[in-house]
Amino acid sequence: MKIPLLWIGAGVALFVLRKNVVNSLASITDKATWTRKMYAVIDTELNNLPLLSKFIVLAQAVLESGYGQNRAGKVGNNYFNITAGNSWKGEKWLCSGCDKDGRGNPIDQVWRKYSSVNAAVLDYWNFLGPNQNSGRYAVAQQALLLGNLPGFVHGLYRGGYFTSDPSQYLTSMTNVVATVQRFVKKLA
Repeated sequence: MKIPLLWIGAGVALFVLRKNVVNSLASITDKATWTRKMYAVIDTELNNLPLLSKFIVLAQAVLESGYGQNRAGKVGNNYFNITAGNSWKGEKWLCSGCDKDGRGNPIDQVWRKYSSVNAAVLDYWNFLGPNQNSGRYAVAQQALLLGNLPGFVHGLYRGGYFTSDPSQYLTSMTNVVATVQRFVKKLA
C-alpha cells in the first residue's frame, strides 16, 4: 500500500511503501554494516528519490552521526542531529554539554527522539520541506531532489543547519558520498 508522504512541489509527491521498521542501529559499530542498514531504511522510506539523492541523505546521516556513534543517534535514533525546537511536539531528550556553541564551549541541547530509524528518516525529509521551519531548508530539499550536492549543502548552510565552513562541509560530504556508494555497492 502506498501512502502519500509529502507534497514537494510542481505536482510531485513522495510516496512511502511500508516494509520493515528498524527500531535502532545503536548496537552496530562496523561502519560498512551500519551504512548498509541505514541505506536500506532510506531506500524504503524515500523510495521515490533518485539513487544519488539517497546517497546524499545517507552521507549526511554518516557525517552528522559519525556512522551512528553520536549520542543523539544512540539515545534517540537522531542520526541527522536535529534539535527539538519550540515547534517540535514529539519525544525529546536533554543532553548537557553534548553540543558546542560558536566559540567551542559546551552547551545543553534538546534533541528530537524517534521511536525508530524509519521515523527519523521521514522526519528528516519533512524537516527539510517547505512546510516546516518557515521553509528555510526548502532550497536544500529541491537541490537534493535533483542530486545537486553543492546546492544541497549551500541550502543547508543558508538555512542554518550547520555552522562550519560550507566549503569544508561540501568536501566532507563529497568524500562521504563516495565512501557510502562503495559500501552500498557491495550489497549488489
